Amino acid sequence: MSYHATVLGWLAVLAACSPPAAEQAAEPMAPDTAAIRAELRAMSDRNQASYLAGDAAGVAANFADSAIAEFLGFPTAVGKAAIESTYVAYFAANKLTVAEIGIDQVSSTGPDRASALGTFHSFGESAGKPVHQWWRYVAAHTKGADGQWRISYIMAFPDSTK
Repeated sequence: MSYHATVLGWLAVLAACSPPAAEQAAEPMAPDTAAIRAELRAMSDRNQASYLAGDAAGVAANFADSAIAEFLGFPTAVGKAAIESTYVAYFAANKLTVAEIGIDQVSSTGPDRASALGTFHSFGESAGKPVHQWWRYVAAHTKGADGQWRISYIMAFPDSTK
């Protein structure tokens, strides 16, 4: 028997011993980005309500315990307590009557990981004067064991086009 015939024979035996294609591991399904976007929108709606109420604890509740928040002009906040403290200071200086969080793009590499690009617009009063603010942000989100999405990292900066 030739070498090639032996190799072909072994390949035939291996193929016969392999599980049928239906039993082979299927590739994981792509995340449902539309569903993730809707869940992130619900989280943003809760955040908007907290902004309008001046509720720093409510905003911080939408962050993971070890989250990092980097907002231009503010010290980097690491952890939910530091993020809440940042918002306590922000709400002490700013009374908002408008808070709009836009989600422009959502990307996901799995059912519990997503990133988003978006905008934030607010109008309110600071030191007795009306103030409009426009920001852009990029954020990483994780879905916790409780099924809730939370921000694990966010970077925001003033929107230079406004």
